[in-house]
Amino acid sequence: MASIVMRSSGHHEWSDSPVAGIRIVLGMLLFLSGSARADFPVYASNPFSFSIPEKVHGDPTLGSKGDQFFAVDLDGDRLPDFTFRSGTRLYAYAHDGRFMWSHPIRNPGGNGGAKHAAADTDGDGRMEIVALDSAGVLVILDGAGGIPEKYIPIGNLSAGQRAGHVMIANLRGRGDRDAIVQTIDVTPEGSGFRYYLNRSLIAVNLETGGELWRVEQDNTLKNWIYEGYWGQAHGPAVAADVDLDGMDEVLGANMIDQDGRIVNLHYPVDWVDLGTSYVDHLDAVSIGDFRPDLPGLEWIILEEDNTGYETYFTALLSAQGILWRKKPESLKQDPSFFRGNLLGDQCFEAQNAAVGNFDPYRPHAEFYFSSRFNGDNGFSQHPWILDHAGDLAAHYSTRAVLPAGFNPHPSGGNGEGLEYVWTIDWDGSGRDHITGMTRHYKGNAGVFDPMTGAPLWLTGREFPAVRSLWIYAADVAGDSREELILCDSTDTGPVLRIYWNENPFSGLYRVHKWKDPLYRRIKQNWNYYSPGNYTQRECLSLRLKVFLEGPYDEESHAMRPGLAESDLLPHQSPYSQAPATVASFPEGTLDWILIELKDPDKGETVYAGSHLLRGDGVVLGDTDNPETIVMPVLNGSYWILIHHRNHLPLCSAAPVSFASSGTVEYDFTGGPDAGFPDAAVRLPDGKYCTRAGDCNQDGMVTLGDYGKIYRALGTVGYRDSDIDMDGVVSDPDLGAVLRNRNADAKIPE
Repeated sequence: MASIVMRSSGHHEWSDSPVAGIRIVLGMLLFLSGSARADFPVYASNPFSFSIPEKVHGDPTLGSKGDQFFAVDLDGDRLPDFTFRSGTRLYAYAHDGRFMWSHPIRNPGGNGGAKHAAADTDGDGRMEIVALDSAGVLVILDGAGGIPEKYIPIGNLSAGQRAGHVMIANLRGRGDRDAIVQTIDVTPEGSGFRYYLNRSLIAVNLETGGELWRVEQDNTLKNWIYEGYWGQAHGPAVAADVDLDGMDEVLGANMIDQDGRIVNLHYPVDWVDLGTSYVDHLDAVSIGDFRPDLPGLEWIILEEDNTGYETYFTALLSAQGILWRKKPESLKQDPSFFRGNLLGDQCFEAQNAAVGNFDPYRPHAEFYFSSRFNGDNGFSQHPWILDHAGDLAAHYSTRAVLPAGFNPHPSGGNGEGLEYVWTIDWDGSGRDHITGMTRHYKGNAGVFDPMTGAPLWLTGREFPAVRSLWIYAADVAGDSREELILCDSTDTGPVLRIYWNENPFSGLYRVHKWKDPLYRRIKQNWNYYSPGNYTQRECLSLRLKVFLEGPYDEESHAMRPGLAESDLLPHQSPYSQAPATVASFPEGTLDWILIELKDPDKGETVYAGSHLLRGDGVVLGDTDNPETIVMPVLNGSYWILIHHRNHLPLCSAAPVSFASSGTVEYDFTGGPDAGFPDAAVRLPDGKYCTRAGDCNQDGMVTLGDYGKIYRALGTVGYRDSDIDMDGVVSDPDLGAVLRNRNADAKIPE
């Protein structure tokens, strides 16, 4: 009988016995790469602090806010390290605060955020830093040592443009091996409005240094309409795989596909007014799986218009178009929100957005917006929250809810409210919170309930008060919750402090956030107006084992990896319904295999993925945890199907129940009912294999398969007719069809 075991995501051994409950180990997360392992330790002190030699660079018009800082594993030990830029140098510090290296490189300046990025850009298993210098050259450095490896000049820029931002992207389906360079205007921000216009995008192949495509935008508006990318004015573009095709798109008020094509989302262009003194633009863009009931990802955009309240919109978009577009009419009509017009309608502008699962009693995500209200003249910053449909869910005054003295700004105190508002997974419960620091003041930071503004934790209450320059949220302690990182402007110089939740971890273990490319994108590419807002995608985990009869060797109880040994195995999957490419093959790789999850009620395929099958029967997943397949699918019960190009398809004996808090182990080698008996065969050594011979993939082994093999006899290569997968079509391949003739997979519809 098939072995089905539900396990915690941190368990990595095959077993036939059930495990009671979910094993949570506080402060420890196993990341596997082959047999290597590293633990994520909780820091010994709270906060964990270390000094840095210079302030982190950022947008100079905002007091050099430090948005050129992010966490990433630079040295390959599976622990997040820290990298940041000053005006003239690039720095790297290890997870434990040790100095790693610095490299002289002049900052390109201009809008804050995304002046450098990190990824394994050449597929060698090591991290590289991709940094943009002031001369418009991409400098690629070794992440562990900071040694320059490659220089890629960015040329042929339009008049008035300079290279201003760089972000990692996957544009060719080969992983994080591409970059997008975004231009800015030569006019400094704050001295004019032309910098709102220059948002040309240049896609670069980091493996070859060649240009992939450009989307141009000059420094004038033609008929006051953007002809290229409509991005946020104050920071970099946002790249993510919104349609889940394995490649990234660039998001704003329109969408740029992975090939540079401008996608028409039917966004209304009339919000761009015809005035010549001001250029309307987006203040912020945030992306995530805000509506898991819809295909792909969604993103929220914040419009800034100079014609007043009537044109301050927020809009939720997807690859299919606009889901909703709202202006804050209900806020202005609420007398508890607005007392007079002293500060003007501009106060209803949503300057920043944080998105998350803020209210467990509402479906999907909620959207938190900070306003331009401030503490002058008795007013207060007044955030509002919209639900997934764009309807008002809550609003309040920060003056009324923040603890006394939290923000001691001389003009308005707590009425100034919060800035740098990030979504944070503080307690691991599945409910998101927000973290923010004192607005317009170097002061405290805290974690808050976004629906009410009530504080959960404050630096000034539980720890000595700080003078925060900026804050950052990411999981660096390793229990899948997120930590608050800030830069404290002390009298002796800047100090990085990492605050973590000391309460016992009570949440369900979830797939670790760093596994999601979207999380890595967001945590590298942020700025003051668009801090990273990540909504945890519901992911299912599966560990799978299957044997193919053709290459199976009863003496070794494993399959012979003849194709890989003969260098005949293609780097691209043969399954067009789930395209995938790998740069190299793990040791023992046998062949490509297609895994499918199917909804038993609707009959719909909810997941189809190309994966590598190892000779010991293990189906391989991602590189961080190679024996686990992570699938962005909602919890539920699904048929598990396995397809191979010359064997009968297998299906689980019954729909299998999945939960995001654990990993399902399904062993197709354990018994015939794992695959509807005709599709599985018991071998003399007691193991079960999927029957060989279905080389035309019609779900049966027939004379049609025999004829296809007979016509290919003697040919060499990666052939569907090569049943035993030794690289040559020969008589034993014909024998497999004769042995299994008339077998029918009987896969459920």
